Amino acid sequence: MSKKVDRFHVIDQLEKLKNGLSNILNHEQASSLDDPSKTNGLPKQTTSKHADIKQNDIALLANFQIISSSRKITEREGNGIDQNLDKLGDQTLILLDIKGRIVAFNRSAESSIHALSGKELKLGGHLEKFLPDESKKDFKEELGQALKGVTLHLTSQLKFRNDPDQWYEVNIYPVQNSNSKVNRVVWTMEDIKERKAAQANLKALQINFQSVFRQAAVSVVLSNTNLQVIQANHKFYELIEYSVEEFMALPPLSITHPRDLSESKRLLKLLCDGELDSFSLEKRFIAKTGKIVWVYITTNIIKDPKGKPKLIISVAQDITDRKHAEQELIFKSNELDTFVYRASHDLRGPVASLMGLFNVVQTEFKEDAHAMEYFEHYHKSVMRLDKILHNLIDLTKIREKEMTPTEVDLNDIISDCLSTISNAANFEKIHFKIKNKVKFKIHTDADTLRTILFHLLENAVNFMQLDNPRSFVKLDIKHESNFLVMEVADNGQGIKKELQSEVFNMFYRANEFSTGSGLGLYIVRYAVEKLNGSIQLKSKEMSGTKISVYIPYVSQSLDTAIEVAS
Repeated sequence: MSKKVDRFHVIDQLEKLKNGLSNILNHEQASSLDDPSKTNGLPKQTTSKHADIKQNDIALLANFQIISSSRKITEREGNGIDQNLDKLGDQTLILLDIKGRIVAFNRSAESSIHALSGKELKLGGHLEKFLPDESKKDFKEELGQALKGVTLHLTSQLKFRNDPDQWYEVNIYPVQNSNSKVNRVVWTMEDIKERKAAQANLKALQINFQSVFRQAAVSVVLSNTNLQVIQANHKFYELIEYSVEEFMALPPLSITHPRDLSESKRLLKLLCDGELDSFSLEKRFIAKTGKIVWVYITTNIIKDPKGKPKLIISVAQDITDRKHAEQELIFKSNELDTFVYRASHDLRGPVASLMGLFNVVQTEFKEDAHAMEYFEHYHKSVMRLDKILHNLIDLTKIREKEMTPTEVDLNDIISDCLSTISNAANFEKIHFKIKNKVKFKIHTDADTLRTILFHLLENAVNFMQLDNPRSFVKLDIKHESNFLVMEVADNGQGIKKELQSEVFNMFYRANEFSTGSGLGLYIVRYAVEKLNGSIQLKSKEMSGTKISVYIPYVSQSLDTAIEVAS
């Protein structure tokens, strides 16, 4: 049994996951070096005796001749603050002899060591004396390794007095003299506070993302641009009935129903090519047991900081129960339409026979006033039944009909409708005011338009005030911005305000004296919707009713080209 999930909740979950991934990708670029989480919190070091010095190290030691393995670092003598060292920027750079005594340093070293320890750097002094007590033992060991030719790259938390919680990147390089003997050591230190903050933010983002990922009430799948699944949450595996191992062994999109595969591939290609940022569709999965699972899936592309597509995240909501209900409803609706149509046609024959029988009765019993009174009641009931059957047939035709725009002459349709209702009771007592301002032919579905106008006029006639000698029905037809506007107004019985919202429902009659089928305005509403139009009603009890219909159309006058309704 699928759990009902609000679609807006699905979109919100996807947005959180998407933003989380984007933030993670942005932070990864800022914190890609020396993450303690990748070394169990221990400093990382290079222990090769002939480790190549990296390009950024070469730039760092630009004033030294650098060679490792096939190259050598040649010492450079200096007293006090070496002006060349001073050009190397904000990185702390100190040159030591084999005893760990300071041979040279740059201005950054002088200022940073003083700020952190409160001590002044001095030539000939031991660097160890300027370091925090907790780091002195490690420094001796590191110096010993450097003197053996080992280059060290460390990430350490040096607890200086004035900033005990700060992280630094420390690099130690052995410097060889012309005899290939290490007689100097370059010691560098760089504040990596921002990098560590970025790493902490990244870790928090990862934790937050994983929390949302795992706790989402819908299925969530993270894939690369090759459509290979990287990670999916428990809800997804519960939905498709595969274990993680079983699913990961399947080819991409292998659980997608064959009928949905082509569209899925098309949309995913547009997504990965950068032509779409996201898409949503209803599709089917085939679960491990062979069960068909309907899902509403929303898919977003996640880009790296350079704007290149990197990941695909999809959120899928199980809509199987809803789809089954829709299919069942469609099936029952089709069955009902078939029944109504068949029943209406099958009853038309007997009703026609009853109507013919009344004509015989009128001839044979016209002298028997008492008998004719009964037969008049009988005839009204038969006529009402005949009207209901006609309306049901009209409704079924509109439901099944494919809308086919053709050239329509509105004056012909008006004449047809008035002619059809001319047999209605009291028709002769009603004054019709017809005003058609549309002087050109329009393109729309003629039969549906005729049905709309007929039932609007019939409704106005049926609900006249019989004791009003000035009863009228007004029909105004005009066009407004490619909309055909038909307004039918009368001064009839009107409709109570509290009932006006119900009059367009099937079989609804606004008062107990109505002799109609209760289908007329329902048919009008249904037909207007089929033509993508709209309808408005204004009414006041015992004053009259005005119904306005707006229908988009295609027009062609003698002077203008065809204009398509928006």
